[in-house]
Amino acid sequence: MEENSKSLYIKRTQRDYPMSFKLAVVREVESGAITNTGAMLKYGIQGHGTIVEWRRKFGNFEVGNTVTTNFMKRPQQKIAELEQKVRLLERQNAFLQQELEDATDKAGILDKIIEIAEEELECDLGTQQRIVAQSVATYNKLRPHLSCGMLTPDEMHRQSKKVIATYRTKNDNTARRVVI
Repeated sequence: MEENSKSLYIKRTQRDYPMSFKLAVVREVESGAITNTGAMLKYGIQGHGTIVEWRRKFGNFEVGNTVTTNFMKRPQQKIAELEQKVRLLERQNAFLQQELEDATDKAGILDKIIEIAEEELECDLGTQQRIVAQSVATYNKLRPHLSCGMLTPDEMHRQSKKVIATYRTKNDNTARRVVI
């Protein structure tokens, strides 16, 4: 009997749950409709830390951000909750402003790197990019490859049955193809 109860327990990892499920649980917990423990019991999630981690990754910036039960609140409680929400929104705003500033700085740095490269190489990087794209297109769409049975890679990928290998044995000089 003890062995039977052990076999029913399946240890799950966070990868076992689909992303849509994780987001739905986080949304439900953060709306105040259910607690972490209630979500664990309702959905069969095995660890308290699992939901805490999901809230940290996919929730509203912090673990402590929960709405309490929906009973009649005194004005002081409402004011305290609103002040807490204001502080949270201020932190979120500061975080997003810092992210915007960092992104703007990175864009400026990349523009400067491109400008320096164009000056030193005495060429336009847009032209170089077009040349590389044209070479890749020629390689994949126009030039046949021996390894693809003298087809272009593009033609090879469009086949319904793919020839995956062409080879010769030591004793036999005839080519053999393996088709799937």
